[in-house]
Amino acid sequence: MLIGDWRYFLTSQPTFGLGSSTPNALAENPNRYGVYWGEQQMDFTLIRFYEAYLKRVGDSKFYLGVGYHLDIHTRISNFISETSDPLVVFAHEDYNLSKGFDPDRYTLSGVTLNAVMENRDMAVSPYERNFAWMQYKINPAFLGSDQSSSTLLLDYRHYFNLNPQRKRHLIGVWGMGNFLISGDLPYMNLPSIGWDMFGRSGRAYAQGRFRGANMVYGEAEWRFPLQKNKETFGATVFVNGATFSGAKPVPMLGSKSYSEKLFEKINPGYGLGLRVMINKEKRTTIAADYAIGQKGNSGFYLNINETF
Repeated sequence: MLIGDWRYFLTSQPTFGLGSSTPNALAENPNRYGVYWGEQQMDFTLIRFYEAYLKRVGDSKFYLGVGYHLDIHTRISNFISETSDPLVVFAHEDYNLSKGFDPDRYTLSGVTLNAVMENRDMAVSPYERNFAWMQYKINPAFLGSDQSSSTLLLDYRHYFNLNPQRKRHLIGVWGMGNFLISGDLPYMNLPSIGWDMFGRSGRAYAQGRFRGANMVYGEAEWRFPLQKNKETFGATVFVNGATFSGAKPVPMLGSKSYSEKLFEKINPGYGLGLRVMINKEKRTTIAADYAIGQKGNSGFYLNINETF
């Protein structure tokens, strides 16, 4: 089994600071003068190469393997639409300088240890059973990382069938945790909403809307057919929630964005979607979802196959 994630981004994306309490609107951090808090635009280039090889353990549902991952962020610049105050620092720059990273470019390079249980009846559109993935990342400086660090990713999904005669009628649940175990990560490598492998987490919020040293995410979705005897059309109703810790505390700094803990605040999202199955044998599905979050956040999502 191969698990890969290759990307080349030449893009811009807003960032809002760290933790679950960051506001939408731009403001100076009320807990620490001199740092912007809220929407701040960023231009950046990203080169990503992730590849892992896993081998099945006998005839079981378990796979073990190793991989290599590389992220290179370059040409990073922060800006706001209004004229910025030279005495106020952008959140991205403030964090990286406080942790000893170059705010203009940084590299994360290392190896992964992976364990997967693949028990779903069909990975792209499951009707039953479960899936689990545990990944431990080691980012040593001698492999090119700006600083040594390690992280742990836990991902679990379960599908509860509600009608044995109509297996498309089910409830799916998804739980994910991404944790900084040792060292420090550059700002854009910190766990963030919408930055999972397929960009499916956090419907209702833009990619990168929330970010922190640690993340816990959960989602539940009710899936059901819309036709009595056909599988062409289906629908979903879903709810999700995410919580982030700010970062490891920085001595002498009182910023909330550095001290916020997991579960101090949870940002929920909810919505509904339409499914159109274009290949019944492979369960290939076009998915259209609309989701609403807190404080005016919302989004429309168009994908191939189920969200998870």
